[in-house]
Amino acid sequence: MRVPWPPSPPPRLLPLACVAVSALLLTGCDIESGAEDQVTSLDIDADLAPSGTLTVTESITYDFGEEPSPGLRREIPTVAGDGTFTRESLDVDVVSVESPSGAPAEIENEEEFRGWLTLEIGDSDNEVTGEQTYTITYTVDGAVTDEGTHDELYWDFIGTGWGVPIREPEIRLSAPEIDHVECVAGELDSTDPCDSLTVDDRDVTVVEPRLDSGEALTTRVEMPSATIDVPAATTQLRPLPTWLTWSGVLSVLGALAFVALTLWLSMATRKGGNARAKKLDVSRLSPAAAGLLTTNRTIHPRHLMSMLVDLEERGFITSRKNRKKSHEWVFEQAAPVPRLLPFPVDYLVGGIRDWINARSVPVQNELSPAEARFLGAVFAQKPKAGMGTLYRNITTYQVRRIRVALRRELGKNRYVHGPVASTLGGIIAIAALLGPTVGAIALDERVALVSLNEMHNVASLIAGFGVLLLVHPLITIGETRAGQRAKAALKGMPDADLSSAHLVAIGRSSAVSEDDGFFADAAFRGDWDRRMRDRIRRSNRSRGGGGSTRSGRGSGGGGGGRR
Repeated sequence: MRVPWPPSPPPRLLPLACVAVSALLLTGCDIESGAEDQVTSLDIDADLAPSGTLTVTESITYDFGEEPSPGLRREIPTVAGDGTFTRESLDVDVVSVESPSGAPAEIENEEEFRGWLTLEIGDSDNEVTGEQTYTITYTVDGAVTDEGTHDELYWDFIGTGWGVPIREPEIRLSAPEIDHVECVAGELDSTDPCDSLTVDDRDVTVVEPRLDSGEALTTRVEMPSATIDVPAATTQLRPLPTWLTWSGVLSVLGALAFVALTLWLSMATRKGGNARAKKLDVSRLSPAAAGLLTTNRTIHPRHLMSMLVDLEERGFITSRKNRKKSHEWVFEQAAPVPRLLPFPVDYLVGGIRDWINARSVPVQNELSPAEARFLGAVFAQKPKAGMGTLYRNITTYQVRRIRVALRRELGKNRYVHGPVASTLGGIIAIAALLGPTVGAIALDERVALVSLNEMHNVASLIAGFGVLLLVHPLITIGETRAGQRAKAALKGMPDADLSSAHLVAIGRSSAVSEDDGFFADAAFRGDWDRRMRDRIRRSNRSRGGGGSTRSGRGSGGGGGGRR
């Protein structure tokens, strides 16, 4: 979200602001005089040759204000990408540096270190103030990539490394041929389009009224394949970090030893744990709830399929082939089915009713709250449902409510912790994990002799994991001890002791006897699995990603500021 500039004053300061503005207008003062450093103008001309060489000319007008400075510092990336071990190399060659305003424009220091080419422009013995203009020309090889279907220049013409605001940046790019151009501007990962983007045959012009400190301007230019001679990418290893010190290594090794000790103590005091799991009475759990227990409370299409199998075995529904469409199945209601409330009402109070039902004492052969909701959804309109009606009625909303009901069924049997206990356990876990890190930071601030770096912080996090193991019995998240034993017993039970629905729910479908029922229809099972996976995915509110142009995520860019 872009912050308006200039920011609006608080309401109580409006009269004072009006007086101040009036005084400035009467005296003819510049409103931005005395302001902090800023780039008052930034013009970039870039030319992409068929050989792949990108020639960039930057005209930077920097306002140093009244505080003298040796000159301008410009940082240009010499690598692209952010791989774990390697990065692609960019060949950057500075052609010239000039100053039309007459400021010293010698490169006093040029250093390439850890993927950055740093230029210190100016003269330490001849400092400058006010607005000064610098013109920097450099070439880049390796900026264009071959994406298979097209050649692409994904480039930060202005990177996030500028620590000052930039007024009225303008970028002009020429390329041999252009198919498509995208431009975004703003904070890192912003997808806000640029204010003005003009594409004229082989020329691109971008104009932005203002970029605040740390904001980037990124373009993605797509060209027909083979337009650019794209050489094979060269890579380089990421350098070792500067924080790799002996004290850091020793602290990490000590933290790992502490974690190993606590892990050994935890395993020793468990005394077999799940090995003592008793035989589970599967009648206490519906097949779908049993399946949910084995998948760590993550719902799968087979859990919903087990409901169909179980409800037919118990006589609540019947199934037959569709007389008109032999490849489809029809399900009919064979016993009274609970009626669901209309959607708006059910959305508001249906959860309360499910919670009340979950707290009631089950009766033999009675429907569980999840099964009642499942049947109520399937036969919402009439006591017969074809496959189209079945898929249409089991909506994303109903899948979400069924999952909640199944988790409550596990909680009722004390196989999982309730929401209050889980919240308290989460607080304890976070405190245990972050406690050593917070203590290390406090020590670093209070004791001058202690100097912690990133490696010590890593050791603190590892030590926090050891503390987490020590307080593990107090962390009431997920399954209870009874739930862990029940899951182990359920996975170890022979197939003969489980019903067909339970076998389906826990993923042992191959052990289900083949008959003429709907479950023996491989085409129906495949279609069910595909459709229910889509419902489950949407009920989890998953979001897609990838492929979008985001500011600051291209190559190039970098930043700069006063020296």
